[in-house]
Amino acid sequence: MVQAAQSSIKLYPMQIREDGNVFIVEDRDTGSFFEMPRICIDAIRMIEEGVAQEEIEAVLRNRYPDEEVDMHLFLEQLLEYGLVKEMNGIEIKRTGLQADRSGFAWIPVPFAKLFFNRMTRILFLLMFLGNVLLLAAFPKLVPHYTDWFVFSSVTANMALWMAVSLVLLLHHELGHLLAVRAEGLNARVGIGYRLILIVMETEMTGIWSLPKKRRYMPLLAGLCFDNAVLFAALVIKLLFPDLPGTASGLLAIVIYTLILNMLYQGLFFMKTDLYYVAEQLTGKNNLLENSRAWLTRFVPFIKAQKAPELFPGELKAVRLYALFYVAGLFVSGIIAAFYLLPQLYTATSNALRHLTEPAGSVIFWDGAAFLAQLLLFAGLYVYALKKEGRSKRALQ
Repeated sequence: MVQAAQSSIKLYPMQIREDGNVFIVEDRDTGSFFEMPRICIDAIRMIEEGVAQEEIEAVLRNRYPDEEVDMHLFLEQLLEYGLVKEMNGIEIKRTGLQADRSGFAWIPVPFAKLFFNRMTRILFLLMFLGNVLLLAAFPKLVPHYTDWFVFSSVTANMALWMAVSLVLLLHHELGHLLAVRAEGLNARVGIGYRLILIVMETEMTGIWSLPKKRRYMPLLAGLCFDNAVLFAALVIKLLFPDLPGTASGLLAIVIYTLILNMLYQGLFFMKTDLYYVAEQLTGKNNLLENSRAWLTRFVPFIKAQKAPELFPGELKAVRLYALFYVAGLFVSGIIAAFYLLPQLYTATSNALRHLTEPAGSVIFWDGAAFLAQLLLFAGLYVYALKKEGRSKRALQ
């Protein structure tokens, strides 16, 4: 516990940058970033000047009469963030916080800039517009749920889709990685999950050291790479409509997967790449949590842990994002109605039909393997939902 009025505090070296209505604090030793309001920055600067805590508290209460000032709590937070170097002459050691600045540093910055520069930004935009025009002008290019069924074997279709998804996911994360390296920063690629789905995520907190206008490209880089592959696939499909069966099927499932991945980015009730772009555009953080809490007043089936704590001028951004949140729910309904549910129904029907074949035959085991996998995923999904529900109740 911190005895605020009696503590002599020294902080680790940090760099502070103004970022709209807030400030970005960078721990120079660890490369960690923290977002803080102006009142916290004033407190930090007075701590660095050696001002006594009781005097800091008095100054802040006079300077910010509408704010609740508690230096005891603030110092506890600084300790939690690992920003306190010394207290009352005693060094505060921190473990596990050393900076790892070597993430993919072996990728040369000039090489990364071949993919992300002024000309390629224009090219990415043109390819995005080209994709929209191609899909609008040639409806036959729009993917159908039957594109998932390349083979007669449902297990083979599942294996192909998983392989294609993995390759496209790696390609998507490569875009983020190269965009970060093009800015001279390092990044790490880790593995996370969304319910039962394993996902790869590029950790790029270093972009907070960039001016706001230069953060957008690293955030959008994955989608830029997705659009490049989609444009190439659509053009090939348009120019060569009579490709051999397997090649045509592979091309179709690539387009199918990319379109679904891009629609997924529009699910604004999740923290997708576009969500973080929205945070940058509005300059407001916790948009998702605050919008969800605000929507609970009008939409009963949307659950939130607590009411939003809004700062002056934030309500407008929350209301606007709430519209995108609801739109994301409709997009998820469209994905389910036109793609996922018909695909699941057809695959399951085929698998059940395969079970009517002689026991021990290849076709029989094809259906059995698919259904076993389906039951496994269903069980994991139910388990994940229950675990998430328990976690939310524990936080309430």
